[in-house]
Amino acid sequence: INTNCNSKGAESVQKLVDKARARRVLFVLSTDFVTGDEYSSKANTGHATVQEGISKGWHGLDIGPESVHRFKDMIAGSRTIVWSGPCSVY
Repeated sequence: INTNCNSKGAESVQKLVDKARARRVLFVLSTDFVTGDEYSSKANTGHATVQEGISKGWHGLDIGPESVHRFKDMIAGSRTIVWSGPCSVY
């Protein structure tokens, strides 16, 4: 998977996931992505999942339709949400 996150950042994410799990907190991440061949409104776009990964030379630009559906349902049924930044390139 192409990412702007380095190995230290990936370790931090895993620690957060582990902490959430230990405290029985639902920690939700995207499972699919809108991809693009550049960070531009004129980019060619595509779709990728966590399982298949983002193709070399492409970037994750936003959450994909599967994730939108999942997040929408979870947000509608939530009492408290902690949101860490946008889901897309900004």
